[in-house]
Amino acid sequence: ERIDLEKVTDTSRYYRFIERYLNEKFRVISAGKSAKMSFLGFELTSRLNIYFYFMFHDVVNPKKVEVSNEFLFESFHEQQNIIHYKYADSTKSVTLLPSQPTGQFVFY
Repeated sequence: ERIDLEKVTDTSRYYRFIERYLNEKFRVISAGKSAKMSFLGFELTSRLNIYFYFMFHDVVNPKKVEVSNEFLFESFHEQQNIIHYKYADSTKSVTLLPSQPTGQFVFY
């Protein structure tokens, strides 16, 4: 099923579909183990930017994680996914592309 997020008025109807898609396309790995995602929601701005919000649980070593994000790469070849990762009082960011869908965050 294809969803036009610009026209969605009742997000609860599509919540499970979006959550499943996110679970397929976004992963956080720490110490070789995948963390569990909890989808919190999304926001669509007037400039048609989509922000997805979620948390990860059971992260073995939150100081060192690898992220893999393939959101929308199959539909938009110029898609860029910006990931912000917060640990303690620090935030780091990485931009992922179809040619480089994984990145790493290391906090010392």
